[in-house]
Amino acid sequence: MSAVNSAMRPGAEAASQVVEALVQQINGPGELADAAIAAAVQHWESVCKTELGPDLLASMREEAAALAQRRRRQPPPMELIVAGVGEPVDMGYDLSLHLNGLRGTWHRLWAAIALGTMMGAGDEYDETVTAVRSQFEQLLGRSLSPDEWLRLSQHAQAHGEAMQSQFGEEGQAGPPEGAGS
Repeated sequence: MSAVNSAMRPGAEAASQVVEALVQQINGPGELADAAIAAAVQHWESVCKTELGPDLLASMREEAAALAQRRRRQPPPMELIVAGVGEPVDMGYDLSLHLNGLRGTWHRLWAAIALGTMMGAGDEYDETVTAVRSQFEQLLGRSLSPDEWLRLSQHAQAHGEAMQSQFGEEGQAGPPEGAGS
């Protein structure tokens, strides 16, 4: 089994590279993104020793769109913003059981900021953000730096603004289409 996994790994990594390049194009179309896709496709074709057909590329585009959408609904990886944090173990979060560990509290903090932006921040949201930030910093063992806080806040606020535009000015979603009263 180990030999099979080793043999398949380069092709899977090349496919992942194509999907990541497609995500990059979704998030920021342009010449740089197009060049990244071309390079990733060329790499995939050299590793797999076959041409990347339109059906497989379309499937990879669908996977990239789903991945980009999923990433928009999640906080940024803590490791990209918080200095000195490695791969934290938060089994309850990884298994989607709870949001109490370090990564789960990071997610709650991001969500509280985003919700405050979406709903029009007030005292209630400020208190929630302050409480969850305190919980996160306690679990982290130090305070967030001003730069870390700014980067997290900007990401969460952008998500809150995007959600606000989806739910309307009041931040309230109406009943789903076709739902009876």
